[in-house]
Amino acid sequence: SVYDYAINEALNAHQPYTRSRAPSRQNNFGGTFGGPVWIPHLYNGRDKTFFFYSYEGFRSVLPVPNSGTFTTVPNANDRIGNFAADVGGQVNCGGGPCKDALGNAVFAGQIFDPQALAPDGFTRLPFTNNTIPTTRIDPVALKIQGFLPKTANGLQALNYQLSGTSPRPQNLPSIKVDHSFSSNLKLSTFYTYVAGSGQTSTDGLPVNITTAGFNHSNSSTARLNVDDTLRPSMLLHLGVGYVNTQVSKLEFPEVASFNQQTQLGLTGAITTG
Repeated sequence: SVYDYAINEALNAHQPYTRSRAPSRQNNFGGTFGGPVWIPHLYNGRDKTFFFYSYEGFRSVLPVPNSGTFTTVPNANDRIGNFAADVGGQVNCGGGPCKDALGNAVFAGQIFDPQALAPDGFTRLPFTNNTIPTTRIDPVALKIQGFLPKTANGLQALNYQLSGTSPRPQNLPSIKVDHSFSSNLKLSTFYTYVAGSGQTSTDGLPVNITTAGFNHSNSSTARLNVDDTLRPSMLLHLGVGYVNTQVSKLEFPEVASFNQQTQLGLTGAITTG
């Protein structure tokens, strides 16, 4: 027998208002067959030895959980140190307007210059127009910005839409063999193997800055059973089993081969990975 169960977003209804259909593809398929073990000119297991084989495959491509939601990435002004648009209203301290030691108002989103010290010896002064001079921006930071995605709209915040899919293939073959030595003595064996892979996390970010990675799993299960009918009211059952599961987590190739020293100019840190 064979079977197949399929899901595809093309068969789904559109989402309200957006008229969009997120990728959603699943395919669960497989088959079974069995019978007596018969090897021409070598062995005829009719009425004695039987086998049963099954295979199940699973393939899915689903959107990451936060697909379609928005996060914030630096816009064109942010990338050159111009954060003037990020300045908000005056901050409240203890129920009243907040001021520094010099009596200057303190605003939300204001950036203070670590090298600009007031005459009092401890108060930091803000950058003019809330803009960091390009000569003060670290070259490594500038190169890191090149790996960040560009904005998808003109908003100051929530300007990048997370997206992506998470593929998940899985295979599950299994086989069972039964042998009858006599009407009282039976032998049964079973073996199955499960292999699958997927992503360790799904943050919806581009592959070069994602925290996700590959997750491979392999699991083998074997069983051996012997049943002996000692007398009509007594059955002897002996069984032994074996299970071995291995899980490996790997980085995306783009991340594993990333060299911080040559690609960013960052020294004194981990060279690769």
